[in-house]
Amino acid sequence: MAREVNLLRRTRIGAYPYCLAVLEAYAKLAPLWQRSCLFIYTGFGTWLANQLGVDMAAVWSRGESVLEEACVLNNLEPAQLAKMLRQFSALRAREEGPLEFQEAKDTVYEQLYWPLGAHVCFALQPSAFARQSFVMKVADSIEKECARVADLGCGPGVILNNLLVHRPGWSAQGLDISRVAVDYAARLADHKGVGERVRFSTGDLVNLPYRDASFDLVVASEVLEHVPSIHAALAEIKRVLRPGGKAVITVPIESRSALHVHSLKDGDDLATLCLEAGLAIRRRETRRLPGFGDDWTHFFLMAVSEADARHEYANDRPVVTFL
Repeated sequence: MAREVNLLRRTRIGAYPYCLAVLEAYAKLAPLWQRSCLFIYTGFGTWLANQLGVDMAAVWSRGESVLEEACVLNNLEPAQLAKMLRQFSALRAREEGPLEFQEAKDTVYEQLYWPLGAHVCFALQPSAFARQSFVMKVADSIEKECARVADLGCGPGVILNNLLVHRPGWSAQGLDISRVAVDYAARLADHKGVGERVRFSTGDLVNLPYRDASFDLVVASEVLEHVPSIHAALAEIKRVLRPGGKAVITVPIESRSALHVHSLKDGDDLATLCLEAGLAIRRRETRRLPGFGDDWTHFFLMAVSEADARHEYANDRPVVTFL
């Protein structure tokens, strides 16, 4: 292991001390096969990505920023962070069937390693970058200076807080089933200087604590697979969406996570559920984004309410917009 770390230290990764320290600490705790995969992914994977035109310097720079942020925010040393990440990644290797929703809530969602691990996903996982980018593109298509946004199943609040940094006139609500995640997201908001424009609270996606037509943008990223009733959650998303508002939804496809109550076979499954809930799809994509410890295939969509869709047809406006 020392040899592999020394090799990484001599590459561009050596310029990012938090990345290197967390990788080294994680490798000390991981079994041989995971350690091998990790070094192949960070070493050969970085070289291959560069050959394919990916700006890996930018990727590692973002990773360094996120890992430093996670350590500072939680007063953790890299070795402590790595230990919690081991707990987070152990769920991916769990061979038993999925946990019941209440069991997952009690034993996983209320533990610090859960929002911490979700935060660190934005350091190195391509799917996390892609989800955030997709949300930002949809947000940029909304021309209001003072829009309201809701992030349902916000987890550590990374996407929502970064969106508020990007759109300084917007206000937001973040909702999650986990009190620990909500507290984490609020601390991250203060750290990023957007705490006065966002309120985080605990709640259930199938019974949202918001009035009808409350938001210009509703985000539900990598959360519907966790809830007992996707149909009920989509109906609530449609209810709180303002006329002219947009919903962004992303889900993993054919996931094997112990925390996913549902494993969708393909994007058509989700598209059908959206239509049944009264949401008209305006963009849909299936993205294959390989990454260490991540689902490889994800489905992204943007939708509007059926009423807005009917208005578009009546006014001979295009069905598919922007992006």
